[in-house]
Amino acid sequence: MFFVEFLFVLLLALLFTAFFAFAGGREAPWPALVWLFMILLLATWALGVWFRPIGPPVGGFYWASFVVAMIVVALLLAVAASAPRPPQKKNREELKGVEVRRLTPSEEQVEQERAEVEAARSVGMLFWVLLAAAVAALAIHYVFPGLT
Repeated sequence: MFFVEFLFVLLLALLFTAFFAFAGGREAPWPALVWLFMILLLATWALGVWFRPIGPPVGGFYWASFVVAMIVVALLLAVAASAPRPPQKKNREELKGVEVRRLTPSEEQVEQERAEVEAARSVGMLFWVLLAAAVAALAIHYVFPGLT
């Protein structure tokens, strides 16, 4: 069952990665697509083996739980990858008792770059935690099959 599950999830991950690449509007760089593929593959596989089998089996293989897992992972990634809203500027009246001076264009650019670096770090950490959790879930499922 290991290879059937792997091949089915591999096919799903390839299809959804291609969808994200073409539906994104702009061409994504190849390294980003490789990491997207890895997240889709491992997270879907991990969720699919831990979900309760649903749908009709095809040759003893419950494929619907993997499709549901792929849709959940893809939706979560689409939401996480959506553009963040720019911070709202506060009026002087809202900041009572605090003297506020406007940032110069160079200071605004530095602040924006710093915010982008922090956002990249957060997403990078989320990526590695997600991959580690998926690999751990897969290892537990296949090493200890009685748990599921």
